[in-house]
Amino acid sequence: MDAGWYDDPQDGSHYRYWDGTAWTGHRSPKAPGPAAPPGPPGPVVEPPTVGPVPTTGGTAGVEGEPDRVVKTGPTLSRRHAVIAGSVVAALLAVAVIVRLPPVARVLNPPPTREELCKSYGEFATRWFSLSERQNFDSTAFRRMRDLSKVAKRYDNDRVKADGKALDRLQDGDDKLIVSVSLGQAAGASANIARECGQRSGTVPVSRPATTSRPATSRTRPTTAADVGD
Repeated sequence: MDAGWYDDPQDGSHYRYWDGTAWTGHRSPKAPGPAAPPGPPGPVVEPPTVGPVPTTGGTAGVEGEPDRVVKTGPTLSRRHAVIAGSVVAALLAVAVIVRLPPVARVLNPPPTREELCKSYGEFATRWFSLSERQNFDSTAFRRMRDLSKVAKRYDNDRVKADGKALDRLQDGDDKLIVSVSLGQAAGASANIARECGQRSGTVPVSRPATTSRPATSRTRPTTAADVGD
């Protein structure tokens, strides 16, 4: 018997499909009145199997329903994370640079007051001493040049200005003393002398260290009562 719809041998009110070899499970009710049997059935499609869906929010699914994916919030992409990290690193770098002193100041700190005054003493003794005025030579200008270098690095604007003024008074070791007067040398180093507690244009005076007076014991004067005892 060829494949097709035939009367269901088990139920006369239905048609049943014969696939040419055996009866299938496809049945179709007979309509009232004459009617042609239905066409061949389509392919049997099994319904998809819905398995459990993993959740990301840690919430359990409702009984009888598949687990649902729960989003806990927006996540940063890798690119956004890199940008955010770069911004934070740049801010930290700026904070470090602002707080740290300049590299040149760390590697070559400004001279101390003791170093400045020592250099000024050597300069002033050579320029303003009566016994040295007859022996001016390149040493005098070397003392001036050394003082100007120290003063220009000192942490005081007025002292730095004196260092520049001393530079303008000299062109080199070969410059003659007659081209610079003692008044010019004293005026160009006035702020340095003041910083060192000295009088400008004079030989530096060493300041004696302050010593404390020794404590003296005081005794009560002897009275007539003491003699009587």
